[in-house]
Amino acid sequence: MATGDLIWRFAKWRADKLYENRGAKPGLRVRVQGPASNPDAVGAQVRLAYGEQMGPVQEIQAGAGYWSQNGAVQVLGTASTPTAVWVRWPGGGETRTPVPAGAREVVVKR
Repeated sequence: MATGDLIWRFAKWRADKLYENRGAKPGLRVRVQGPASNPDAVGAQVRLAYGEQMGPVQEIQAGAGYWSQNGAVQVLGTASTPTAVWVRWPGGGETRTPVPAGAREVVVKR
């Protein structure tokens, strides 16, 4: 299993099942680091850029349900080779960080 592969775990009333996505190509792992007051950049919007075209937006959230916590690293699916990671930061401001060729993970800092 490669870094960036998605694994799904489902629990039933009797036994757990583990599913591994073997058919899709791995996504790009994006870690967004905010300032000291918001180190995980909760509220930031992240998307991949493919030249002038943009992929879908994913928002960094601290938790989305009862007793849950979202990961600080976002795994974004890639339609083709991304050229940059676009971030709209909480409170304003936007950045574009280039994606190196062959990168599997990118860290974006404010």
